[in-house]
Amino acid sequence: MVKGKDKKKLKAKDTILIIGNGIAWDFYNHFKDFGLNPSKPISNFDNENINLDYFFDYIPNVRKQLLTAENKKKNNQFEPIEDYFNSIKGSPDFPRQENELKNFLMISYAFFQLRADKFDYSTWRWTEYLSKNAQRIALAVSFNYDLLLERAIETFSTYNRLSVNEPLGSIKIFKPHGSIDLDLQGPKIKDFDPRKHKVFGNNSSHLRLVPPNEWKKPRMQVDTIPPNLHNYYRNERMWLENAYKESAKLLYNHRIRHVIIAGHSYGEVDREEVNELLCNLTRKAKFYFVNPDPIPESLKKYIKSLNMHHEIYHIDPRIKEQFNIIMDQRKGALVL
Repeated sequence: MVKGKDKKKLKAKDTILIIGNGIAWDFYNHFKDFGLNPSKPISNFDNENINLDYFFDYIPNVRKQLLTAENKKKNNQFEPIEDYFNSIKGSPDFPRQENELKNFLMISYAFFQLRADKFDYSTWRWTEYLSKNAQRIALAVSFNYDLLLERAIETFSTYNRLSVNEPLGSIKIFKPHGSIDLDLQGPKIKDFDPRKHKVFGNNSSHLRLVPPNEWKKPRMQVDTIPPNLHNYYRNERMWLENAYKESAKLLYNHRIRHVIIAGHSYGEVDREEVNELLCNLTRKAKFYFVNPDPIPESLKKYIKSLNMHHEIYHIDPRIKEQFNIIMDQRKGALVL
């Protein structure tokens, strides 16, 4: 039973925030000197100052089959990553090839994050949004490997991530695709080399923190989950199962009135995961689709199927007056 102050806190948290790669694009557009295109990890984010050749020697299969000249020209480089994952899934050497791919994603976005950490997050509008609405956020869900969300929160508060062995914080975060600074718990090999050592990914119930000085090295227990349409890892990872259960409890217990889907296209690759979160809403809510593109018909259809008379609004983040709608608070409600 929830008592006294705890009960009031439960009622105050009425928002779930779901973010995707569009948030990284917003960071890219805000900081003009940042210069790393977040949708292009295969081509070093189209930045000539990023050179990962030393690391690619550790991942020969990825280098040969994924990091091709053709793929480097593509605007959306997550699609060839998904295609590559599908091509190796089920192969006899899948554990090693999978580890190579996860290490590629980890090292790419580690360099992305290390570059991002040179900038002042306090000037970014998403930091302002988070600081103004921190008391209202029951759960923040990030499908990104980077730490932009975490760094923004660190400028004014604390956080903790579900299924991660780290201290409790004010804002709870769920990262369904893993993170550059998190590994599966389990055996480690000093100076791990996927070309030489046997690859063994432990199916742990929680993830462990990895310090920045280990981000530039190959890791045996890395779990940056590749994009895949059929949600391959959903039932393969105990930490994911635990995090989804905890998310469900949070959304069930809190009176969620606002769902902010920001920089996430509700594309097919993540759709099942987003739906699994949204089906836990227990009352009528307002959805805010924060994206330059229109609200997808598939999202409208799913929201309608929940049969709770939810409302959905489009927020174009390029228009300041529209973006300010999710900033404002009047008597605990977002204003339209």
